[in-house]
Amino acid sequence: MAMKNRLRFLRSAIGRAETSGSTLEKHIAKLEWNGFLLWTGHAEDAIENLLKDAEYFSREGHQYQIEKSDLYLAIAYARSGHLDKAEEYFIKVLASSSRFPERSPLITSSWGIKDTLLTLAKDRDASPQMQELVRRIDEFDQHIPNIRKELRKYASAVPFAPPKLFIQSLGKMQVRLNEKTIGNNDWKTNDARDLFFLLLAHPEGLNKGQISLYFWPDASPSEIKFRLKNTIYRMRHAVGKEAVVLLEEYYTFNHTLDYEYDLENFQKEIALARNTNNPDRVTAHLMKAVEYYKRTFPAGY
Repeated sequence: MAMKNRLRFLRSAIGRAETSGSTLEKHIAKLEWNGFLLWTGHAEDAIENLLKDAEYFSREGHQYQIEKSDLYLAIAYARSGHLDKAEEYFIKVLASSSRFPERSPLITSSWGIKDTLLTLAKDRDASPQMQELVRRIDEFDQHIPNIRKELRKYASAVPFAPPKLFIQSLGKMQVRLNEKTIGNNDWKTNDARDLFFLLLAHPEGLNKGQISLYFWPDASPSEIKFRLKNTIYRMRHAVGKEAVVLLEEYYTFNHTLDYEYDLENFQKEIALARNTNNPDRVTAHLMKAVEYYKRTFPAGY
């Protein structure tokens, strides 16, 4: 399903680019199509087109797209067995991204590079540049969920994939996982659902004793252990094993996931409005906050 959605989004983007009349948009759409070919086992077919894209971006001076096309070329050469060319382009990408770290395509594309790099490094002695690239990919991987959140705010022209986990707490509580609403049959018990939202309300995490005071204040230690174990199991079964983690005896929501939470978005817009002196920006942030809040009420309220 995810692959079909990606293909649909790409075809939509290509169609929009063709009708826009913009040469740049056409090349950007083709670049992403060639990237799609890489992940679907057609690396050799993508190389010729990627070279044309890279030539255009270089001629027109579009630095971000230059880096990204070089990155895709590195992956294409590696997956096609042209390891010398692959290493040449990987090192080129690293050198370029060091000059423009805030716009590096490593940030948005690292999810697809690491396995390729490790395979490449196995076949030869990895150069210091290659080792540095692997290290930076590990570092950037931690930021990808937040980057996706920011991108969704501005993805109006081309559809962007929805978050893996969507959480609504303003108004009717609702959770969707991979676009499927989690219902009562999935939670099994109200405690499993309520514990999930309780942990969201306590980003610092809660330990077993604190949780028991909310749910089972009169239970014995053995009963608490049994009930907590079952509730955690049901909660993870509903929202995914990685949604809640145990860190030094504290259960906490995993904020590294690709998720959207309406209350967090609402609070963020209010904070941004308070921290700017620009009247237009204050109004824009407050209107955005109202939009998040109004989603919780039926039409007409």
